[in-house]
This record gives sequence, structure tokens and C-alpha cells, in this order.
Amino acid sequence: MKFKLSSGRAPLFFFALLLAGCQAPMYQTVEDSQRKDIEVLLRVQKKIATEKNVKPYQVDVADIQKNESVAKLGLDKAESKQMVEALLNTDPTTLPLSPSYDDLAKIDFGGKSKALDYTVVTMPSDPSKEPEFKSLKDAYKDTKFQVFHLQISTVAQDNMPAESREVFFGPTTEKRKTEALDQLKSQSKGVGIKDLGTYPADLFVSSTGRLALVIGGGFKYPYRCVGGEQISYFKEPLAEIKPIFEARKTKPETRMPVSGTAVILSRS
Repeated sequence: MKFKLSSGRAPLFFFALLLAGCQAPMYQTVEDSQRKDIEVLLRVQKKIATEKNVKPYQVDVADIQKNESVAKLGLDKAESKQMVEALLNTDPTTLPLSPSYDDLAKIDFGGKSKALDYTVVTMPSDPSKEPEFKSLKDAYKDTKFQVFHLQISTVAQDNMPAESREVFFGPTTEKRKTEALDQLKSQSKGVGIKDLGTYPADLFVSSTGRLALVIGGGFKYPYRCVGGEQISYFKEPLAEIKPIFEARKTKPETRMPVSGTAVILSRS
């Protein structure tokens, strides 16, 4: 995972820009969690507007953040003001509805799940190098996915005030988190990192064969995650996919099977 960042307040802007962005009984998607927070904020905004006899858009965001319901979402801090504003400017009816994922099963890497034979394609950061192909089992059998709850701060510099922001980084691995944060520190002065905890995440597969990275530990806000693992895969085995890629080097018109990307969910 490579990040190109400028100096100054780049780390906080980087994470802020990455933020995005019919609930199933057991799991919720990025859109599900975002929609739920928007609906809470809109209800609070409408209540305050009615009490003050103003239009909803005239309500001060700071007043919305003081509400107990908003505080329960963890959006009452000053650093969350931009996120609250962005959510209030999003029409929840435009967010895509999610299919049900109630039939998900955790992948047992020592078992016989068909998903273990899926082909995972990893694109190298160096565009001159070719993609890497592995079976899902070989690619992730020893991988521990987590969401890292971090406090990232910068010192005052270049006429910019000191800043602090909470970030949910992942689901990804400890190694990739360390690489990303080391790069942040090397490209901007005075970056402070504080670990606030972690949430476990595991690979699941649906009855139709779709992969999902499911965040556990009571985590409710998958839409607030940044830097998550992008797992691209084919349901076909490596022995079938690799020759097709080789053929496309000389015959680009060679058709490929449909690929997928693991969806990120959280347990309700």
C-alpha cells in the first residue's frame, strides 16, 4: 500500500479525504452504517430547527453535535465537524440498498471451503511488474486482519494549528498499518500516533460465493474505515485463471471470468 503525501497537515487531510464514505439482521454494509448515522443526524437537525423556528440548513452543526444521540455515535468532537457536515449533505435515499448477508460463513482455512481455491490477484505498486496470482488459501491462511483505532495528531507549523483526529484504519494487517504510518511520519513533521484499540476482522463467504471481510468486536461504523484491504478475486482456481492472463498478453481480446472484490461488513 503506497501513499503519496505532501508536507504540513497532509496526514489528517489524507484520512479525511478517504472517508466516504434496509439493515440485515446480522451484518451491515458501509452504506448501511452510513445511512443509520445520517438518519440520526437529520432527526436531530429537524428537532432543533423546529425548536428554534429556523430552516434545517440554518441549524448550527455545533448544536447538532451537542445532542446526546449524536454523542453516542462518537460524532460530538470538534474534529468530527467536517464529517457531520458531509453526512448532513448526503441524501440517505441515494445510498444503494444492500443485499442480505445473513447466510455468511466464516472461512476455515483448514477446511474444505470452495472459496479456498479462489484466485486472488495482487497488483504491484510498481506498474512495470506483473500481477501476482495466489489461491485465497495461500494468500491469507496466516493473515490476521484488524481495524486499528488510532489518534493521529500534528504539531503547529507553517501557520497551521495543531490538529488531532481519530481514525479507524483497516481492515488490514499490522504490517501494512506500520508501513503506512511510517510513511506518514517520514513525509510530514511532528506526526504523533496513539493506539486506541483494535477490532478483529475475518474472511467470510456467502452461499453464492461472495467474499466479505467482517469486522467484529462490536464495531458499528464500517463507512468510517480508511485504508482497508482490497481483496480482488476470481471464483475460478489458479490453474484456470493464470493461463488466461498469459493469453491476454498476445490476445488482449481473450475474455476473462467475472471478478469480485470482498465487501467490508460489520456485525450488528
